[in-house]
Amino acid sequence: MPENIEERVAYVEGWGSDQAQSQNELCEMIHQLGQRVEHLDQKVDRFREDLDARITNL
Repeated sequence: MPENIEERVAYVEGWGSDQAQSQNELCEMIHQLGQRVEHLDQKVDRFREDLDARITNL
């Protein structure tokens, strides 16, 4: 554990920087997940339309 105030401040600043970086990474991962869900939703919609067309043709 840091002993003097300067070391303590440096420790807290480093910890805060790490937290900010982790938050940015998490936001990016959430954004990517949203894009993947949107892509999957579009894929399901296309499948549903194709299935409807097949049923209609029968």
